[in-house]
Amino acid sequence: MGPAYLTGERLLLRAPLAADAAVATGWYPGVFPVGASRGASHLKDKLKAAWWPDREFQLMIVRMGDDEVIGGVIVEHPTGPGAVLRIKIAPSLDPEETDATQADTLRLLVPWLLDEAEVLTITVGIGADQPRSLDAARELRMETQIRLREFLARPGGRVDLIQAQALHPRRAPRVSGDDAPSFGAV
Repeated sequence: MGPAYLTGERLLLRAPLAADAAVATGWYPGVFPVGASRGASHLKDKLKAAWWPDREFQLMIVRMGDDEVIGGVIVEHPTGPGAVLRIKIAPSLDPEETDATQADTLRLLVPWLLDEAEVLTITVGIGADQPRSLDAARELRMETQIRLREFLARPGGRVDLIQAQALHPRRAPRVSGDDAPSFGAV
């Protein structure tokens, strides 16, 4: 399986391995499913890069117990002023498990990026129909940056996309009480 970088109760995040190409549909950062050959070429390019490149890096989301890769996350601009998380969960998971997996991923990755990597801001898109992920964002003190109405297509209709943002504690406002600026909690 390889070394785990971030471990939670249900899942762990680790660097990609060449063997992950076999399950590319679950983690490949695209709209359409891809096969093992496309996943292998993608990983071949990614594995050449250093662990912490300036532009982006990728982590695999692995379910504990059966060590199945159930998703992936790309962290864009990890050394810049603001990182962007692009989380992809395997389409084989039901919506509730997808939501729970994204929420657990946020709980592992956001504090690590803020505390250990000292990223100044972190932005992530969350569907309005993902209550666990929205609760995780609230727990992490993320604020709503923007709400795009009916942006995401879901079976049976469309839902809003909420862009949530976390600020590094050094950048967060230090005002409390009624004078504190509020941008609307996620």
